[in-house]
Amino acid sequence: MLWSVVLMIAILTGGCGNRDQGDDDQLPADLVTNPGTAGSKSKGSPVAQIVFTKDNHDFGVVREGEKVFWNYRFTNEGTAPLVINRVKADCGCTVPEFPRTPIGPGEEGRIKVTFDSQGRLGRQVKRITVISNSERPSHVLSISALVER
Repeated sequence: MLWSVVLMIAILTGGCGNRDQGDDDQLPADLVTNPGTAGSKSKGSPVAQIVFTKDNHDFGVVREGEKVFWNYRFTNEGTAPLVINRVKADCGCTVPEFPRTPIGPGEEGRIKVTFDSQGRLGRQVKRITVISNSERPSHVLSISALVER
């Protein structure tokens, strides 16, 4: 019985100190799915389209305890405002920061990702999932580093 409880807690909390952006940081769902902002997929309807200059970044060798960051730059190449609803890292050691206001067509933005290498020796690869009203609503970014003492 005790093992069942421990297993359930481990499953619910995740193995890496998963740090979610939480519901309080999300934009209202109706804004993300509103046809006026997201557009429908039919021909001629306005739609947002997030395009990143690159999807991954390798920090190279990082000393343990060092905090490093990278700015993922993107452009809304669509015809409707881009709304980023959520950005979630797969580990609590990786913290994303993203724009909370709509990005107009043709405008640029950035998602800052900070990696804390404390207690993370060896090769590290972390994924960051971006959820938006883009034509492709989910986009995965990644960072990597070799953490040494």
